[in-house]
Amino acid sequence: MPNYFMPSLPCPALRPTSLPALGLRAVSLAVLLALAACGSSSDDDDNATQDPVAIVVPEAPAGLGTLDTADAPDATIPAGRTDVPTRRIHALVDGSKRGAANGGVNVIDPVTGYSLNNAGYPSGSGDSCYADENTNLSIRPLKGFLAIWKPVTPYMDAYQSPLPTSSVTTKEGYSFHCPAIPVTIWSGIPGDGTDGVILNPALHKANLEYSGKVTASGYRNADKALAAYLDDARGKNYSVSTGLGPLAAAWHTLAKQESYIDAVPTGGTCPDGNVGSYPFCSAPDDNKYNVGEGASHDKAASVASNAAFGLVTNFVMRATNDGTASTNPTKYFYKYARPYRWNDAGLSPVPITVAPGLENARKQPGVASDNDIRKDSDFPSGHTAEGVRGAYAYAYLVPQRFQEMLARGVELGENRIVAGMHSALAVMGGRMNGEIAALNLINRIPQEERDAAYAQAQQALRAAIVATTGDEAAATDAGFQAYALSDAGKDATGPFDTPYATHAWNKAEYRRVLTYGFPQDLSKAGQPAVVPEGAETLLETRLPYLSAAQRRIVLKTTALDSGYPVLDDEEGFGRLNFFDAADGYGAFNGDVEVTMDADLGGFHASDAWRNDITGQGKLTKLGTGTLALGGSNTFSGGTVVSAGTLVATNPGALGAGVVYLNGAGTLKLDAGKASVNVGDSYVQTGTSTLDVVLDAGQGAALQVAGLVTLDANSVLRVRGVNGAQAGQVVPVIAGTSLQGTFGKVELPDGVNGTLVYSAGGVGLSIQ
Repeated sequence: MPNYFMPSLPCPALRPTSLPALGLRAVSLAVLLALAACGSSSDDDDNATQDPVAIVVPEAPAGLGTLDTADAPDATIPAGRTDVPTRRIHALVDGSKRGAANGGVNVIDPVTGYSLNNAGYPSGSGDSCYADENTNLSIRPLKGFLAIWKPVTPYMDAYQSPLPTSSVTTKEGYSFHCPAIPVTIWSGIPGDGTDGVILNPALHKANLEYSGKVTASGYRNADKALAAYLDDARGKNYSVSTGLGPLAAAWHTLAKQESYIDAVPTGGTCPDGNVGSYPFCSAPDDNKYNVGEGASHDKAASVASNAAFGLVTNFVMRATNDGTASTNPTKYFYKYARPYRWNDAGLSPVPITVAPGLENARKQPGVASDNDIRKDSDFPSGHTAEGVRGAYAYAYLVPQRFQEMLARGVELGENRIVAGMHSALAVMGGRMNGEIAALNLINRIPQEERDAAYAQAQQALRAAIVATTGDEAAATDAGFQAYALSDAGKDATGPFDTPYATHAWNKAEYRRVLTYGFPQDLSKAGQPAVVPEGAETLLETRLPYLSAAQRRIVLKTTALDSGYPVLDDEEGFGRLNFFDAADGYGAFNGDVEVTMDADLGGFHASDAWRNDITGQGKLTKLGTGTLALGGSNTFSGGTVVSAGTLVATNPGALGAGVVYLNGAGTLKLDAGKASVNVGDSYVQTGTSTLDVVLDAGQGAALQVAGLVTLDANSVLRVRGVNGAQAGQVVPVIAGTSLQGTFGKVELPDGVNGTLVYSAGGVGLSIQ
């Protein structure tokens, strides 16, 4: 503890023995110092005064003086094929313009030069000019799987009947002719003469071993088996809606959305009377079991069916149900068998079994299009892609549950492995496909319609919670956020882990399933992350106070390292980690200004960044809102608080640089009993405020590695003092040296004391 001293000043004529408790009252510096000096030898002249000591206030930290950027990269296209977009978001979606439907000639958009067909349509409605990893926009982002598996044919196969010849003439006038694609020769049986070639035996083996691990009886208990069954049988939008947690029941009522099934049936028939695949009972193609009764791609029709929630259900339909989101092109290209088929063929290193109730979900050898194992490829997982699309739609509309929804989406993917239906690599590919589709489909919804759907979701859900609980506070931003993250409704969620898990558990589990523990190729590690065009839109309701450019940088600085299987696509989809992105920046590789307007409410008013932030940039907090830093941060460019409140909830939250308060900014320390550390000097100027709770017997609330500067109008606000006795000095700031004093101090009710200053710190002497 610093060796505190009290300056020798004249005692006032009226000399109270202690300061009265006045709530969070302002006490002038002159009075505090005078009271601290009472009883000293300096009372020869009651009218004596002391001139303030002039100090030199350091300049604010300069930071890097530059901003980070996150440009969107272009994917490689075949030479001359300018009809193929270099970015997935530019895919055009008029399927009627396919070559086969237009005399074998694809139609080109005269403005962009892109084909009006190339949006990743599946075979059967596809086109031979867009059938491989370089021309098909669904296959292209997942072509990293080619390092693991070589398909028997290097194109998206046809089934039932060949794809006819096709052609395209580019905007520049170059013509390309594409031969017909024959009916597939792949039997669907691994290891036979029609199968592909394993290129990375170690990864293929590890992929099957993970399936064996999670389908084993010692792991797949009754709850896990039920979760796997429900995530297969239910409509995927309904299934992932459980990620809404306390809000799920209200959502289901508002959306007119129903669960088709809640348990593995035992009565001999499915809920709709179907017996064909019993006990596998898949939800019928009825929107009440998926998005909601009456939901439509047509906004007017959705609103007519559901006036209170029709804008919401229309948004979900458009964001999740679209033919261009299909995983079929990639399945038909790779032709990689499901895990249980490797087991059935005697080619798995471990036993792999299908979950109880799902045996009849397995496709059988045959030629019927709905039961054709030739089309039943493992990679990528279509159910995972559906679940992830739904998760992003809900997360966009209810960002209070953003991370819980993303976690629920990938939990559905994990359950596909537990079911025995898909492998870990297939689920990784399904996540990528789902995110790509969500990104593209949500961006296609006009901004004003996105805003209207978001507003309706927020207003209707709050009203529903108020009506259910009787708590009017649920209508407020803070009250709704608190309810959304509460344990309400926990017993009705079902056998799913993520909806009520802690943030730390979901964060770790989400990171695990991004790579499933597959080894990183260190020779490919360390490549700069890139961010696909439009990816920032998925964060616009979760980080609304950041600009689009800033949200892109958040995605770049929270992305996975390179070198993991499948994930290193050219546009950057595979490495994105939206869960971590919702926790703010991962690095300040340029200076960052954050302006939050509390009057706008929601996350504009208050948010928390929980990543460990690295880099050499500077953080500047502006605006009236409150931002909390919860990571153990090492960024070194400095921290400037000019307006609003910056909260340090971790001892290392403030990084390694200078901390500089100016204007009317407030720094609030909220790291429990631990000291908050400043890695360099600390400067408090203007009318800025340091807001602390003090704990007797602990170190200083603010531990500064350098000079402490307190300007004449700076404010100390003490919200509480724990465990202190009269006569005890509780440390506030400890540094290597000190210049200046606080201009005003605010103390809580019941606390009387005076500030005392040492050569390197400040303490509160309790009276």
